[in-house]
Amino acid sequence: MKKIVFALLASLMFINCNAQRKPVKKINHRKKYKMEIPNITKDNLEIPKLSDLVNQENKKVLEKTNDSSKLISESTKKLQFNKNGFDYFYENGKLVGMGKAIGTIPPPQIKSREELFEQRLNTDISFYSNEKIRMIRQFSYTPQGYFPIGNWYAYDEAGNLLQHIDHEKHFKMSYYEVAQIADTYDYPSITIFRGVYLPYNFSYWIVDFKGFPEEQPQRREWLIINDKTGKIIYNLDETGRQYYGTHEFDKLEKYKVDLDNETLKVLKSIDYEKSNEYVENMYRPFNIK
Repeated sequence: MKKIVFALLASLMFINCNAQRKPVKKINHRKKYKMEIPNITKDNLEIPKLSDLVNQENKKVLEKTNDSSKLISESTKKLQFNKNGFDYFYENGKLVGMGKAIGTIPPPQIKSREELFEQRLNTDISFYSNEKIRMIRQFSYTPQGYFPIGNWYAYDEAGNLLQHIDHEKHFKMSYYEVAQIADTYDYPSITIFRGVYLPYNFSYWIVDFKGFPEEQPQRREWLIINDKTGKIIYNLDETGRQYYGTHEFDKLEKYKVDLDNETLKVLKSIDYEKSNEYVENMYRPFNIK
């Protein structure tokens, strides 16, 4: 789970290599393709009775095999059911988890390489031993990574709210808008991350490009995109990526692409250690350290 925090922390770790610079192409966004993320809470979540799920499953078994020896009971050690798009997981008659996956397809602009930019929404819900909801979390999964999205909720064993995080309120751009920019670069491997420096509320996207492994040296390149403006502020190589997330702006000078004075002023005001601590405390109720 530490990977989730690092996607949001002020400083991100990168792998070493060389990069080949390319000119930035202008992208005309004809439509915003943004995933619809449901706001799931303990108050609007409907959980079917275990007895109903067992009866439903046994009915299917009898219709298919007519073999009563294959019937299950509520006391079966481990059970898994699917209903209304959710998977339900039971152990020793108690609900321990729920999950749901929603897949999406890329917009027409990146149809030619859709295998690089597929995105799906995963919902993960865990429970205490008394079957009260412990956590509700949602993630965006892509072929080469994932990051937290939507509303997260953490509750205590009595059902009281401990923490609520609305990830989307910090971001203006969608994953697919960033993917359209990434698709203009000729790399076989493209990974997209996003982050926000809190409490400064500066949100950004990182596009990490990798060339073919057999290339020696392997090509690498990183784009830093200002989420609020949609502009690429830095185009980094192996050396430059070491300085992003630091105050060494003189060394980042030659990597600037479209960095305005207002954005630069915000970046210079950020206390990165304070931002790391802020995010760690925010996620603490979710057992992410």
